Amino acid sequence: GEAWNVDRRDRVLAIQRRYAASGSDCILTNTFGGSRIMLKRHGHEVLAAESGEQALQVARDLKPDLILMDIVMPGLNGFQATRQLTRDPATAAIPVVMLTAKSQEADRIWGERQGARGYLVKPVDDSVLVATISQVLAEASR
Repeated sequence: GEAWNVDRRDRVLAIQRRYAASGSDCILTNTFGGSRIMLKRHGHEVLAAESGEQALQVARDLKPDLILMDIVMPGLNGFQATRQLTRDPATAAIPVVMLTAKSQEADRIWGERQGARGYLVKPVDDSVLVATISQVLAEASR
């Protein structure tokens, strides 16, 4: 069996447009609520970006283990950003999970077509979010 590095925290990049006027901690307040704190409690390091363009840059620079992607954002939307990330050899191995208020089956299918490995509809239960992240990370590391 492979040795499990306990010190290694999975790095989750959460992308969502900024709703509040100031302060970096508010980036996740609308979509992810207390999820950022909850993810940290579960041993994930949480990085943040607030636009599709920024997501691409952060993903290339910091190589997170997983990306939580909102869909509705200014500029590049979540579908477009996911497609670019999954087509770019530098970021193609990073799994993307869409976390969005868009609950239509067509949106879910379109997200998967862009390369998303998971699709969660807000509001999402903390336990479901953690389980999905764990499952997608486990699949990605195979």
